[in-house]
Amino acid sequence: MNKLRNGALILIPILLLALFSQVSLARPEQTHDWETHLAGFYLVRDTLDSGPTSIGDPEAGWEEQGSTPVSAYGHSFSIPDMILKAQTGENGELYFPNLEGRRFFLAKEYYDPGNLEEFAYRLYSDLESEGLHMEVTDLGTNHTASGTLYYTAPLNDSTWTEDNQVWTAYLVYQEPDGTVYLADSGNSVSGTVDCSINKTVTYRETANGQATQENTLDLTINFRYISRLEQVTVEQFTADNQRVTSQALSAQEMLEGQGALDLTWEPDAAYALVSEQYADGTVQRTLLERGDEPVSHTCWAAEENGLTIPFPITLE
Repeated sequence: MNKLRNGALILIPILLLALFSQVSLARPEQTHDWETHLAGFYLVRDTLDSGPTSIGDPEAGWEEQGSTPVSAYGHSFSIPDMILKAQTGENGELYFPNLEGRRFFLAKEYYDPGNLEEFAYRLYSDLESEGLHMEVTDLGTNHTASGTLYYTAPLNDSTWTEDNQVWTAYLVYQEPDGTVYLADSGNSVSGTVDCSINKTVTYRETANGQATQENTLDLTINFRYISRLEQVTVEQFTADNQRVTSQALSAQEMLEGQGALDLTWEPDAAYALVSEQYADGTVQRTLLERGDEPVSHTCWAAEENGLTIPFPITLE
């Protein structure tokens, strides 16, 4: 597991049944019963000419669960459906072993395995996200979450180009007993053009064959290709724009450090300026105004493989 396993989690207790199902991306909204439980996505990056991967490989922990009938050239046969079950790390978070990726799924975590009516929602998000939004209506509960995936070019990879890189959003499911697993299928986007995928699906809760409520899951993922972050500088200023302190961190220090930077306001500081310097020469500046509550800004530092991890900077 990498440092990102300590990423953002949203935990929301509730006494409702969240109802999900399997659908493909980019299809119209569909309605299903809750037994088929789509929880979200796991984002994996590859290249068009990378050759065989660990997806579906039993030696990498994948298991067979059913099969899909296929007909071609007058012949019929079945292809096994492979799944990879999530494991729980030492920090209590779910992760998929032997497969580097980014999580974005909503899981139900039961307080008592014998009581399926009492649970908490947990949004596993390794993306920039405002968390899970819930709206209770007369029909049921709407669950909405949006996340942005920041990534860049990997270092020392001669096979990678902007044209041949591919992101695949593999489907994540959860069984009624709480088991979370990854399917060996999903939708892909190629190239480094900024784009988004969205899926809205409605699930019906039934009792004695009658629909009692309809719950909606609405997920959006934004893909953003960025230049590699090289350094971040935090400067504090007085109300008349006099700089009183400055602190700089390299991207390597962010990756090797504690995963966050907590600073204290100088007594006469009125605001702070966070400057992010990127490899392409651009600089992004963010103004943080001093107030009664702590203020923060999150930078995204890229690992050697080009995947980013969040690095929050907080002043209080």
